[in-house]
Amino acid sequence: MSDTNAPVATTYRSVIERISWWIDPSVGTKGIVYGTITVGTVVAIDGSHSTSTTRLVTTTALVLVLYYVAHVYAEILSRRFENPGAVSTSLIIEVMGAESGIVRGASLPIIAMAIPTLLGAGTNSVQVVGLVITVLCLVTFEIIAGIKAHFTPIQLLVQAAVGVGFGVGIIAIRWVSA
Repeated sequence: MSDTNAPVATTYRSVIERISWWIDPSVGTKGIVYGTITVGTVVAIDGSHSTSTTRLVTTTALVLVLYYVAHVYAEILSRRFENPGAVSTSLIIEVMGAESGIVRGASLPIIAMAIPTLLGAGTNSVQVVGLVITVLCLVTFEIIAGIKAHFTPIQLLVQAAVGVGFGVGIIAIRWVSA
């Protein structure tokens, strides 16, 4: 009988540590999650209406840029309200770095969609790739967070289910918006 409270085997932990560099807290883990969710949502909505794969990937990338710039702008404006004064180049660079996780989180689904687009895949296929990668990212984030917290296998399954649940919510947007 196995102990359900035993931590995940060391070999799995080692593998997870090797791939978890992508979720680097120094670039804003929250931003990574927001970027992934935002891109997945855009793909779910726009993919149902796009007339071409190039339009889908381009629209998704443009929304990402606008979302990132909006976060940078909101943070700088917020700081100016808290401490009135001029905006400095160092403040802009600092905030851009702090919010860069958004771009990092959104880039995997966008890159994954660009590849089949370049290979001539159809819009539906590219949309599915973007959505699947988004869900896989969310599940991976949950599992890595659980492993770093030394969760048991059962707890990891629950965490993975949370990621899947969020992904299902994003995918449901696809059918609602169609």
